[in-house]
Amino acid sequence: LKSLELSEAAGIDDVTGQLHIIGYNYRRQKQPHKAAEYYQRALETATRASNYWGMIRSRNNLGSIHLELGNYSTAAMHLRQAEGMLQEYDFKELRKDNHFMMSQLFEKTGQYARALETYKQYEQIKDEMYNAEKLKVISELKTVHEIESKEQEIKLLQAENEVIVKEIQARKTRYQIIFTAGMLVLVLLAILYIQSRQKMYAYRQLVLKNLEIIEREKSQ
Repeated sequence: LKSLELSEAAGIDDVTGQLHIIGYNYRRQKQPHKAAEYYQRALETATRASNYWGMIRSRNNLGSIHLELGNYSTAAMHLRQAEGMLQEYDFKELRKDNHFMMSQLFEKTGQYARALETYKQYEQIKDEMYNAEKLKVISELKTVHEIESKEQEIKLLQAENEVIVKEIQARKTRYQIIFTAGMLVLVLLAILYIQSRQKMYAYRQLVLKNLEIIEREKSQ
């Protein structure tokens, strides 16, 4: 009730849902007349707000509570008006509830054939809703499975990619070591070659100098 008062104080026009909850709570407390009062307020609120779902739900609730109170004509009026609106607005959950309550009404008023027929319609809609929900759950599970499979595939590809990257880095490191070693060998060979050339040149100069000395001695 407090939340309803706050909503009304805040200027919220459509408080249909809150009124339904209050009516439901009174019904649980075995106060059907109070429940009917709030269901009626919910109907008026939903009508002002052009809330067709709320209007049909309110009619169903009023039909159910008057059925409980034994007001069968009033219950029939609300349930038939809800049924009429459901021809235009296909709210399956509300249609299911309407068929169930209509079957109860027919049973209580001795119309057993119509009660059985309406109950079968209720069961049919219930099965359709169950199957639709089951298909939805299966579809969601399939989607989750596909997402998990994709995530697992991505993880495997990432792991393979990491292995390839590490292998490439290892090869690159080996190539760098081989290249560096090769360059060091070339530098060492170049140094040895230069040193060898220098020694050869020094040896040649020494030989030429010795020959020159020998030639001078001969001429004396």
